[in-house]
Amino acid sequence: MNIKILFLDIDGVLNSEQYANWCFTKEGKKYINEENGDHFVDKNAVKLIEQLCENYNVRLVISSSWREISLEATKYAFDKYKDLKCLIKYIVGITPKYHDEHSIRGNEIHDFLMYSGNTNLRNYKQFYDEDYFKFKDDELKIDYCIVDDDDDMMTYQQDNFIKIDSYSGITQDDIVKIKQILNIE
Repeated sequence: MNIKILFLDIDGVLNSEQYANWCFTKEGKKYINEENGDHFVDKNAVKLIEQLCENYNVRLVISSSWREISLEATKYAFDKYKDLKCLIKYIVGITPKYHDEHSIRGNEIHDFLMYSGNTNLRNYKQFYDEDYFKFKDDELKIDYCIVDDDDDMMTYQQDNFIKIDSYSGITQDDIVKIKQILNIE
């Protein structure tokens, strides 16, 4: 079984500086209200990710600081934001969150890739959808791409990493690069 995973950061990817500035302008006429679900989440950026997932069967693993203690808690948190709700059905995992000051996000992604679907490692089951990763290790091939505005990835992950400009957030050009890394089209 071959699956395509996008490790998704939120801050700087789906909520850029440019979009936050637009939200505060009179021209934008957008009033930020967390009760309504808006939290500087750029609907256009979310739409790019949603289309990628829908059109090419890409699934999301949340590697952002927005992830919670478990996959279910993360989905619940996304459900509070009307602009992120559309992504919930594509989320199949979250990376573990290490609180060691020397840990880098690349380590968390590495561990997710190493341990997701391994039925012998019960400590990791809160991080992924067991039904999605139910294949035997030798049957499961994961193509993955990492999008983040930070570059704290491991050396071997660089070919699978796209550094997003936090000012503009994710763009159509970034989607083209993601598709190349995931061997789409």
